[in-house]
Amino acid sequence: MAAHVWSNATVKSQLSKYTSVQHVDVEDNTGKQLSMVYRVSGVPTIIIVDEDGKPLKRGNFMSVNQIMEFLK
Repeated sequence: MAAHVWSNATVKSQLSKYTSVQHVDVEDNTGKQLSMVYRVSGVPTIIIVDEDGKPLKRGNFMSVNQIMEFLK
């Protein structure tokens, strides 16, 4: 997904509308903690949270078209 979706110019433009975008490595200490908090059971997992950290949407592997729809 990193090579084909996140690097896509249209996706980057859509992501720029968000206050914060983070890619988390679930194998480092911070990532392990976050994966437990958000109950991540597979990789990739995409979670959109509100300003308080409450999950609003969850998804997994997606194509460019699917991620664009997901981010609306």
